[in-house]
Amino acid sequence: MPEPAVEPMWLARSPDAWADAPAWMSFSDLRNIEACPRRWSLSSASFSDIWSGRGYPPKIYLATLSGHILHGALELIVKSLNRAGCPSVASESFVNVMRGLGGYTSIIEQAVAHVLNKLNENPRFTPRSRYVVAELKKAAPALRENLQILTGKLRLEGAYCGVGAQQRGRSALNEGTYAEIELRVANMHWHGFVDILTVSESNCEIVDFKTGEPAPEHEEQVRVYSLLWARDRELNPQGRTANCLTLSYSRGDITVKSLTDHELELLESDLMLRSSRVLAEIRKTPPPAVPSVDNCTFCPVRQLCDEYWTDATQELLAQEKSNASGSELRHLADFEVEIGNQESPSIWRAVTLGGQALQRSSRVMLRIPEEYTTARRIVKRGGRIRIIDASLADQIEDDATSPLISLNRFSEAFVL
Repeated sequence: MPEPAVEPMWLARSPDAWADAPAWMSFSDLRNIEACPRRWSLSSASFSDIWSGRGYPPKIYLATLSGHILHGALELIVKSLNRAGCPSVASESFVNVMRGLGGYTSIIEQAVAHVLNKLNENPRFTPRSRYVVAELKKAAPALRENLQILTGKLRLEGAYCGVGAQQRGRSALNEGTYAEIELRVANMHWHGFVDILTVSESNCEIVDFKTGEPAPEHEEQVRVYSLLWARDRELNPQGRTANCLTLSYSRGDITVKSLTDHELELLESDLMLRSSRVLAEIRKTPPPAVPSVDNCTFCPVRQLCDEYWTDATQELLAQEKSNASGSELRHLADFEVEIGNQESPSIWRAVTLGGQALQRSSRVMLRIPEEYTTARRIVKRGGRIRIIDASLADQIEDDATSPLISLNRFSEAFVL
């Protein structure tokens, strides 16, 4: 019986076609392209034989999922409160709305279900679906607590709009509070989704909810949103400026200084110049890679990036890590190996062809537990594979001379 073919998902190869420039630039796209054009392009290119989604299927990170869950839950609450004309989270109508939604626990459960439903479209989710579901279940109490804290900070104006404004042809916004509202500036070809936009007779506030720790780019992002609001002639034909910019974290809020008209003009010029530069970079074939510890450690497409696996890049990354932490070794590491003989049901001999944690041509033992069926299907003698996020031990009991590379629940293996 012939061996089954390797699923396209687990082949380390170039895309069907490199990504076109984004029709609408966003803050996240700009920063991602500036950081590494190759990473952005691989994450946005066409892999039609793998799935119908945009780019290469993203790697699953629990912290990212938690952020999506909280944002989705907040959006549901704000839109429900606005539909009910709720003027404040301290009002009686707030209690009625939350009761109708089933309370915070039910809202989190709905948001988790929505995120998991989307994940089912991602082929990288299937091998670790049980682990992810179990971890999100354990995280539910903490997510509920964060949601309750963030909801308590909402300032409402009691007028419902939200998605409705876009469905009506992006007409001018009335006074009210809007969740996940898209701002677009046609002459800049820029857009952005604001978590909360509140418009009143005397004030205009932009609130961006953050689930991580404060970072300088968060302030830059909310300032960009203030520019998009000021320049969006469909939703804001009068060109009102935001006089209150807020970054809302579970541990507290940070007020960002609002921009003057002159500062908005400077920001617009800067964004247009930066956009022009990054667009030129991603039109190259292939787009340039910018290896660094910050760019590569959690890069979701590094298994596809030949530049990442060169000796020069691996030496650079090892040196950066050594300078930063005093140790070249990580808890998790990446390896390119050639498979040798199988020594037991779960152990293979191998030789390293790349990776920063061990020298090239190091003889190692590779452990792939029985439950990791996807990885076991692609391992065969003489084959070359790239493994990301593997564990490394100094030795194995049966062979004290060879380091042990072990696949774990974070690991993935790809055929070359």
